[in-house]
Formats: sequence, C-alpha cells, structure tokens
Amino acid sequence: MKSDRQETSNMSKNGQEPYFLQEIQEQPKVISNTLSQYLKPNYQLSMKISKQPVGDIDLSKIKKAYITACGTSYHAALSARYIFEELASIPTLVEPASECGRHQLLVDKDTLAIAISQSGCSQDTLAALQLAASRDAFTLAVSNDPESPLVAAAEGHLLTLAGKTQSKSSTKAFTTQLLVLSLLGLRLAQARNCLTKERWKSEFEAVSRIHEYTRFALDKAAKGPTLSSIENGTAQNVPGNGSAASSPENWPHLVAADLGAAAKMADTGAIRSLIENASPLAPIVELLKNHSSCFILAKGHLWPMALEGALKLKEVAKIHAEGYLVGEFGHGPLALANETTPVIIFSFGDEDNHNDMPLASALKERKCPLILISEEGPNEDKALRSMADHFLPLPIVPSWIRPMVAVIPLQLLAFELGIAKNMDVDNPGGTLSSEIHSHGPVAFNGKKANGHSLFVSK
Repeated sequence: MKSDRQETSNMSKNGQEPYFLQEIQEQPKVISNTLSQYLKPNYQLSMKISKQPVGDIDLSKIKKAYITACGTSYHAALSARYIFEELASIPTLVEPASECGRHQLLVDKDTLAIAISQSGCSQDTLAALQLAASRDAFTLAVSNDPESPLVAAAEGHLLTLAGKTQSKSSTKAFTTQLLVLSLLGLRLAQARNCLTKERWKSEFEAVSRIHEYTRFALDKAAKGPTLSSIENGTAQNVPGNGSAASSPENWPHLVAADLGAAAKMADTGAIRSLIENASPLAPIVELLKNHSSCFILAKGHLWPMALEGALKLKEVAKIHAEGYLVGEFGHGPLALANETTPVIIFSFGDEDNHNDMPLASALKERKCPLILISEEGPNEDKALRSMADHFLPLPIVPSWIRPMVAVIPLQLLAFELGIAKNMDVDNPGGTLSSEIHSHGPVAFNGKKANGHSLFVSK
C-alpha cells in the first residue's frame, strides 16, 4: 500500500498523472516546438548562434568542438560527438564539467566550446564554459532557460523549447537537447560542405520527421498499432508517406498542422491509457522489479542512451543499472552476468553487429534474462530476436537521430518500475543542488539521515 506522501507525490495537481509521465508524453509536442524554431521551408535550417545582432560565427573556420555538461546533459553531449563527427567530420572532445580544469584544456580560437545544461544553473558547467572562454574558444550555451547564468555567460546560445519541467528527473528536456545538438550537427556539416545536396535533403527530411518517430516509440511501447502504418505508407500526414508535408516547400509547416496531432495525443493521456492495457513493458517490469541489478548494452550512437537509461533506472526505480558498450562488456563485466542480472541490448541492422551474437550466446549460457530493443522489418536479426526473452520494437530511423527514439522505452520502463516499486517518481532524490557540484546517481533509496532528507532540489 502506498503511503500518503507517495500517493500525493505520484499524482500531480488536480489528481492528474505524475509529472514524470506527463513529461514523457509531452515529448512529441516539445520536439515539434523545437523543430518549428529552427526548420524553415525549402530545406532551410535557421540557426543563428552568436548573440551579436548582426552577423554570426563562421562555422566553416571551426576546427574542433569541445562539449561539457553534467548528468543527463552529459549523455546528450556524448551523443553529439557521434553526430558531429559523422555528419560534419569535426573532431569532438566530450568531458563531464566536473572534470574540466583537472587537466590541460586544449581549446583555442578555432574551437567551438559547447556547454549544456537544462536549467543553465550548474556551477560546474558554468565554470567549464568560462575556462574555455579564457582560452579564446567561442562559447555556446544549450539550455532550456534563456535567462539562465549559462546563457548570459556564453557568446552564443541555442534554446531547447521543452517548456516548464516539474519532475526532478529529466526526459523532455533531454530529448530536445538531443534534437538541438542534432540540428547543430547538420549546421556544422552545411558550413563545412560535408554533405551533398541530395544527402542534405535526406537528412533534413529524416530529422523533420522525428516528432512522428517519437510518437510511434511511445505508442509502440504502449502496444499501439501505428508503427506498421508508417512502414507500409498508410499513416496520414507523415512526411514521406504521400502527405502534403512531404513536399519540400511545406517544410516545416507540419509543425503547425501534423504536430498538432502529436500534441493532442500527449495532452489527452491516450498514451497512458494504452500503457495500462497490455503494454509490452508489463512483463519486463515484472521481471526487473524482482531484481536489484541490470545491464544495458549498446554501441555507437546508442551507447549514450544505454548510459541514460541506466541513470533513469537508478534514479527513478532504484535499480543498480549500468550501461556498457557491447564490445566492452566481454572484457570483465561479463563475470557479473547470471540469472539475477537481466540484460537489455540494443541491436540494429545498419550497425556493425559482429559482437552481438557471441555476447548474446554467452549471456544465455549464464541464464541471463535478455531483453532486445531493435527494429522490426527486413533488417531485423531474427536469430538474435529468437534468443531474447522479451522484445521491444522501434521504428527504422537513421542512426544519428535514433537516440531520440531509442531512449523513450527506457524512460517509460523507469517510470513503470518506479510505480511498481512504490517509488516517488517525481521526486526520486538522486540529485543534489548544483551549488554543491553533484549530478545524479546518489539515490540511496531516498532514505533520510537524522530526520532530514539527504538531498536538496536542483
């Protein structure tokens, strides 16, 4: 039975759903808002970076990127490295802001130094940005708050339009960070002439559809029927499926029209209703709630999502979860794998998957429950799927925007596990205030010391 405190805190005002779930549901809507800020008709990307009223930084002269952040934002930074290097061929260094200054920071006037913070108030992140500025790097803040200290200190800024956040655990702010950084990757690629005209159009169209893919990820995790409709071309108002939105001159008018459907879906709570009815997450929740540890394995673009999913399971569901690269798990951590350690593995047909089957076989030999997250369709690895005890499908999307879709089932899983374990999902108690430089996994099951909470709010 829930305590009065937990019953109250797991419901938002007016008896509505927990803020954590509401903010997961709002992701198609806030992604649409962010898209509308930066995408313009006829394949145009409008992304002014410098605060100067006239002109902008010449990104063609940037020779390397440095990205710093804390907690969930650090995982967005790791994801950005893959994007910048794949699309723009720009060497990219990523480090936690708390480590900045503990070594020689090798940035200069040809460096784009990016600091990411949802609130823009992290002192570690602000200090890292200031240090980069002292070395003549061009400083760029990515934040959800235009009035934040981080934005004020930077030479340029890009805003995520996630809206007000009330849950202590970040979801929609994270996916909009991923989106803004993805668009910045495209902008860098354009400035550096790294993409052909044809590929520019292809990548532009792909990211322009991300609101739909996130909606389908939500819907599919909740046993929704719509994924097949996009795959066979029958979905309505989906770019590339014969809708008006697929015409270049209409980009991104889908933000005002088709994206309204995404917002309506989130606002009506339809996703929650689906989750409660035969969700494919249900058996996975039942499995994980009886275990105290699990692993999440991925590679390439999805490795940062394995780290983020593990952070969410620690923070919200109080499960000791660890994210690893598939190829590194066999170098030591495999010794911990057994029937008490469920393993979630991401695997997609367009990746180099030579490590997947040997590792899956080793995990099954150790009787590990195996949960596969992958695409359905002609590229799916049927042999690997046959070895999995549970399967969560995702839509087929280009690898560089896949993180925005792949993280959603992990967010939902953390929520459902938190509820199943009677946790306070809106106030999980895993984040210390930014003033004392700590950002994350110290949850300790939310216990108190000497009658006082161990944790203070962000």
